Amino acid sequence: MRRAAEEVGRAAGFVDLLINNAAIYLKKPFTEANEFDADMARRTFDVNAVGPLLVTKHFLPLVLAGSGKKIINISSEAGSISQCWRSREYAYCMSKAALNMQSVILQHRVKDDGVKVLAIHPGWMRTEMGGADADLDPSESASGIVETIARNSAIDGPMYLDYTGKAWEW
Repeated sequence: MRRAAEEVGRAAGFVDLLINNAAIYLKKPFTEANEFDADMARRTFDVNAVGPLLVTKHFLPLVLAGSGKKIINISSEAGSISQCWRSREYAYCMSKAALNMQSVILQHRVKDDGVKVLAIHPGWMRTEMGGADADLDPSESASGIVETIARNSAIDGPMYLDYTGKAWEW
């Protein structure tokens, strides 16, 4: 991450928009509690929660130098505690809840610098993770995410949104 940020810094000097889009859906942690695999859960946390924070750590100086000043974490409805409907899938849900908490803490840290942080649920997409029965084509989600990012700049505005711009409860 550090080397990538250094290269971008040399080439451009700033970043207006940083999008952290990382997720893995490992089948084994999506089991019953008595079958929970801690090693796979740690791997899920490393990718889904720790990875985005490491990217942000190295790119934050470039975001602060930019004029757009937005950091976007692609989250999931699975990270909502108040709207949780799941009865398993521990590692994925817990990792996305951690990403949401990271987004809130980061927003508190960078708001005085004029940076807006968003956690966006991209919707249920027809991907390897979402499966063939999912509602959305990835291009529909991407278009909605672009519009949602463009419409949400207020530092004190909603932070946890879906791809249509609808606010979600934490």
